[in-house]
Amino acid sequence: MMINPFTYKNIGIPKPNQKYDNLTGFDVEKSTDIKDVPWDFAIGGGTFKNNSKYNGASWYKEDFKGNKINSDAVIALFSGANDTGYLAYSNNGEQFKPICRRALDLSSVPFVSGLRDFSTVTVNSGKKLVSYVAGADDHKFYIIESNDGYNWKYTNKTIDLTTLGSQNLEQYSNQVVDLQKIRVESPYVTTISGQPIMIFGAQNPKDSTFSGAAYVTGHFDSDGIFQIDSNSKTGSIDQGFDVYGANAVKLDENNQIFLGWLGNWNVGFSGHQGGLSLSRVLQWRNGQLYQIPIDPGDVKDLQTSNYQKGISNTVTTSQKLDVKFNEAKSSFHINFKRKDNSSNIDVVFNNGYFQVKRENGVLGNKNYQTSFNTGVKNISNIQFYVDNTSIEIYIPEIGKMFTLLSYANVPNSPYAYTIDSDAVISTNEFDINKNIELLSTKESAQKLASDADLLSKIAALLHISVKNSKYEELDQKVKSLSTAYGNCDSQSKSYDKQSNGTSKYAYIAIQNSSINVLNTQLQQLEKSIFDLINENSSNLNHEAGFITIDPKTTMYFNGHTFVKGIQKIDGKIYFFNSNGVLSKNEFNDFNNKTIYSNSDGVLAKGLSTIDDKLYFFDDENNLVKNRVLNIESNWYFSDSKTGILKELHLTGGFFSPDGENQYYFDKLTNQLLIGFQHIDNKKLYFNTLGQLIKGNFFSENNAEYYADPLDGHIVTGRNVIGGYRYYFDSDGKKIVGLYFYDKGNWFHANSVNGRLDTGLCDIDGHWKYFTSEGMQVFGKFFQNNGKWYHTNQGDGEIDTGLKLIDGHWKYFTNEGVQIFGKYFENNGKWYHANSFDGEIDTGLKLIDGEWKYFNKDGSQVFNQDIWVNGKKYHADSGSGKVEMSTSGYLFDPSVNGYRWFENGQLYTGFRYYMGTYYWFVNGVRQNRGWHEAWGRLYYTDDNGRAVQGIYNINGQNFDFGNDGSYYLRSSGYLYDGSSQNGGYRWYENGKLFTGFRYYMGTYYWFVDGVRQNAGWRQAWGMTYYTDATGRAVQGIQTIDGKAYNFGTDNTYYERPVSGYIYDGSSQNGGYRWYENGNLFTGFRFYMGTYYWFIDGVRQNAGWREAWGMKYYTDANGRAVQGDQMIDGRHYFFGNDGSYYLR
Repeated sequence: MMINPFTYKNIGIPKPNQKYDNLTGFDVEKSTDIKDVPWDFAIGGGTFKNNSKYNGASWYKEDFKGNKINSDAVIALFSGANDTGYLAYSNNGEQFKPICRRALDLSSVPFVSGLRDFSTVTVNSGKKLVSYVAGADDHKFYIIESNDGYNWKYTNKTIDLTTLGSQNLEQYSNQVVDLQKIRVESPYVTTISGQPIMIFGAQNPKDSTFSGAAYVTGHFDSDGIFQIDSNSKTGSIDQGFDVYGANAVKLDENNQIFLGWLGNWNVGFSGHQGGLSLSRVLQWRNGQLYQIPIDPGDVKDLQTSNYQKGISNTVTTSQKLDVKFNEAKSSFHINFKRKDNSSNIDVVFNNGYFQVKRENGVLGNKNYQTSFNTGVKNISNIQFYVDNTSIEIYIPEIGKMFTLLSYANVPNSPYAYTIDSDAVISTNEFDINKNIELLSTKESAQKLASDADLLSKIAALLHISVKNSKYEELDQKVKSLSTAYGNCDSQSKSYDKQSNGTSKYAYIAIQNSSINVLNTQLQQLEKSIFDLINENSSNLNHEAGFITIDPKTTMYFNGHTFVKGIQKIDGKIYFFNSNGVLSKNEFNDFNNKTIYSNSDGVLAKGLSTIDDKLYFFDDENNLVKNRVLNIESNWYFSDSKTGILKELHLTGGFFSPDGENQYYFDKLTNQLLIGFQHIDNKKLYFNTLGQLIKGNFFSENNAEYYADPLDGHIVTGRNVIGGYRYYFDSDGKKIVGLYFYDKGNWFHANSVNGRLDTGLCDIDGHWKYFTSEGMQVFGKFFQNNGKWYHTNQGDGEIDTGLKLIDGHWKYFTNEGVQIFGKYFENNGKWYHANSFDGEIDTGLKLIDGEWKYFNKDGSQVFNQDIWVNGKKYHADSGSGKVEMSTSGYLFDPSVNGYRWFENGQLYTGFRYYMGTYYWFVNGVRQNRGWHEAWGRLYYTDDNGRAVQGIYNINGQNFDFGNDGSYYLRSSGYLYDGSSQNGGYRWYENGKLFTGFRYYMGTYYWFVDGVRQNAGWRQAWGMTYYTDATGRAVQGIQTIDGKAYNFGTDNTYYERPVSGYIYDGSSQNGGYRWYENGNLFTGFRFYMGTYYWFIDGVRQNAGWREAWGMKYYTDANGRAVQGDQMIDGRHYFFGNDGSYYLR
């Protein structure tokens, strides 16, 4: 889109003190809402997703007007012109709108020169937002954070480049930059191949020793925040002077796509002139940053030729020149000279140093020269990407790029180049113009072509009116631009579907398209024409008035310039488009209004017939939509989308012309009801349009109300709306910032939006607590986030310090949190709150294994003698420890009961007391249960006493002796409550037994009294096996695939297994042949003859081989002898009992 330097139609953010009447192209809220846009204009920042919060939650739910912010909205945090930040959001790709009414409070940030360019990320798994903010001439980046997205605070962390002193911005560069002077902008934090890196814009505005895109390495601290350290390294992204910014996107863990801005650095009438660099991949390898350019668009190989040194050749725009020397060169010189004489560039490599010199080529004809050390002695390949606005140089062997601006005076002006060495040169052309549509600039190209054509007509008008030698120059430029834009338009129409996925990142490198330089040229030309009009306004033959350039083009000259937008001329209102052309017979959307220009160009007003349809335009010429209108005593409804009027026939009462909004027609007054009304015993509210309000808040006379969503009645009392609780008085007014009493309870509505407070709340500097329903708590303990608090009975404020509550002293921190099981200091004295209910300890207490003594007021005693139960003790001066040497069943005030101590320590075990033994655990007497001590088993009854004699436990008698020894003497499988086998274990004379015991008709194996299950056992010098139920097995048993013989005579021990043994298998009646427990394969003599077995199974008819001979078994499995007929042939197996074939 063409930029007019005398309007703000391309500025997306309002400019301070600028009137916005009659301006086109604004994309932000304005007119009556302009006061609600808090920023002046945007400098720089970044975006993040609203649902990037922990577990996919949203950071923001509604803006300050109550409008919903979608969970997938894009959030922008950016800087304005007053060193602060602003929050905006975009739902579904719409125009960004303010979230907050005011700028962020960043007063905690200790900046000096300024704040700009926010780069915001989430850390701690989405529980916190962190933003890196550039400090400009402070030479550092400040880091701010927010837990809720609204309240931001300085983290006391900075990225201070001054700590790095003066450094080469690249290992290979001889360019030393003083980092204590550099201006920093545009931070972007990323990780490439595991190396944390911050990319940023860097300038040295005083002497221009460096300006460009730079980086610094660092690490992420425990909070996930990027920090630099003594090992941090700085470097430049591009060795050239002109690539600036920190625009990047992560391709994968090892590759970062970078796109720089080609800044001209000369401020012209419309600000910085410039374009975008070639996209390139950034990689981190061996401690260095490498770059790989991404070829843009569809590549067409033009030619590959052998070049001879000194011969001049030509390269045009949108081409790549790949120079491969016949041998690696330690020195060479390449010269590029534009044929329109706009620039002259020398590229020199000599003894490892790379030098570039530019003459002219940018606005202001700025010359430039620099060099850097490549780190290599020879170069064999160098590549040049040539465009209308730049030459980008790539040296593959070191992975470095060098970019120079080089504007053409004439679009697509080629370069003549010469090389002082022989080389093979490949030339490729990028079919960039085909990609205009992909870049969303096809329409821009068409519009620019139209603009250029209009400028030609204006120039023609000037030619008639002004005899000025400058016209010829402008006329030629206009014609050139019209042709160029026409080419752009025709080529964009021929755009075919792009299929090169790898190159898609390169399409945003717009400078490779001629449209970029054409746009710049058109801006310059437009200014020249406007300047010419202003310079010659007194000499123009045309006075103020309409001028018809052609039948379709009418403009209005006001004596100084051609007007645009809505204009009042001779009492009539007209609309002129962005090119100054009078609109006729068409609708236009302008400044949030829909207007219609009649055939004479005058804007429609009032009732109007257009294409046989009725419309109504208000006094501001705006098409009225979605309104009930009374026009000349007739009632109409204007469609919400088209504005077309539909006549209504009203009879009185409620009606809904669109099926959504309800209105009420009063037949007596012939008017729509508005404001508060009482209808059918309900208080209702109709807005100024007559629409019944339902399910929404609304304001009237400085008070806020809410209308029920079902029937619209004005609610009163407590109500839950949108998940929040509110209170409305008897008139329906919402209570805000006040306490109120309702149905026996106190509540408080907060001062921000009137929602009832819940939980812990700071109200006017006093902490109060409210239940989930909003009821205030008085004189009670409550738990919040796992901590206990107490509110006083008077005003419900949270208690702090020492408090006497229901006769018990408790202690609360300054935040109101009750202390449990901890020491604390109060007014110079030490106290301790017990861990049970937090009551302040008094008297002698055992705490963490040490005895301490506390006075009646709870204060601890130090360096002082104390008397307890008539005995004297001493509390030392250090920790107040009281040495206790007493033993016995003593009263312990800490548990309000007795416990057994041995030399002052809590005791576990038996102790003789009052004529018997008791069992204690940590000093506490135990009751009924089994206990082991001194290698014996004991039992204590319900009173905790060790039992003697025959004692019945769970229906079974046990013998504990009568000689005062108390231990179990019984033998057998006894229930003792243990954890295995249902609580039973085997005892022998009161001791747990290991070995075989005969029980219930068989033998079982026990280990420490516990019956074992399947497994091998050794006893009495023999080997046994117990099954899954613990019983010793007999007979033939297969265990782990092997047969074992345990006899059948009730001896149970293992015997060798050999012979034809029944094992219950599925063949031959369950018999198989075993040898030493293993299934046997081969001949075995059995019942007077030989049989053949395989895996123990007797085989039937078949040939067999054994002992080097061949045999045959018949159908019964017996080896045959004599003459045998087998398969029709005679075989002889002898008759001497040897059975083998002869």
